[in-house]
Amino acid sequence: DQPSPGDLFGISADIDGIYAVVGADGDDEISVNSGAAYVFKLVGDFWKQEKKLTPTESGLGSSELGIAVSLKGEVLVVGAYSDMTNGPFSGAAYIYELVNDSWQQVKKLLPADGAADDKFGRSVHTDGKRVIVCSVLNDDNGLNSGSAYIFSKVNSDWQETAKLIAPDADQNDRFGRSVAIDNNYAAIGSVLD
Repeated sequence: DQPSPGDLFGISADIDGIYAVVGADGDDEISVNSGAAYVFKLVGDFWKQEKKLTPTESGLGSSELGIAVSLKGEVLVVGAYSDMTNGPFSGAAYIYELVNDSWQQVKKLLPADGAADDKFGRSVHTDGKRVIVCSVLNDDNGLNSGSAYIFSKVNSDWQETAKLIAPDADQNDRFGRSVAIDNNYAAIGSVLD
C-alpha cells in the first residue's frame, strides 16, 4: 500500500529495534480521513513494509488514526483523536502487540469518562509496560484544560489505572499536548499554560 496525496504520511513516527511505524492520519482507505499507521521491519539492509494498520470500525467517520504513534518492544500504540465513540472528536487509541511475528490489535482504549471534543489520543507514548494517552481538550478544570490517562496491562488486558491532571490546571492549558512515560515516571507538556 502506497500513501496518496493528502494522507499526511509522516505526521508521526517512531522506531525501536528492527521496527518503525509511521502515521498517516489523512488516509482514506476506510472512510475520509479514517487514518492509518504503517509498520516497517528492517530485513537485512532494507526496510520492508510489514503491515498497514487501519481503524477497526468504519462507521465512526474520520477517526484520524495515526495522528500519534509510539513503539516499544512488542507494544505499539496509535492515537485516533477524532474517533467518535464517545461523541464527535472524543478520541481513542489502539494498542497492537507483536504476536507470532505479526502486529495484532489487542485493545481499543477509551477513557472511562470520555466526552465529545476531548481529543483523547492526540499524543501517546508507551514504555512497553504502560501506555499514556492525553485528552488534550478535556474540560475537568476549565475549557480545554486537558488531562492524561495511564493504562497498564492487568491479567493480559490493558486497563485504565490513573487519570492525571495538573495541580495548577486552568482553562486552555492543553495539558497533555505531549506525553512520555518510562517506568515509574511520566512527563506531560501543558503547551498553553
